[in-house]
Amino acid sequence: MTYTIKYKKPEWWFWRKLKNVKGDGILFGQGGQVVPMRYFILSDDSRIELPMSMMFRFDSYRCRLIEESIRKEAGR
Repeated sequence: MTYTIKYKKPEWWFWRKLKNVKGDGILFGQGGQVVPMRYFILSDDSRIELPMSMMFRFDSYRCRLIEESIRKEAGR
């Protein structure tokens, strides 16, 4: 299952989309990096990193994916 994420800088007028996202997370200052980054893994296993200063909107499929993952972990 994949989901779509909308993102934009606060001063931008329009949202942009990342489609076919299968996972995401946050990187906190690794490798000399000063600004925390949000990363997204797409269905083709490519990775996109965006600064945390961006605004993000996650669709409802992401919540379902997280709930399904929690259920699988609890069933182990």
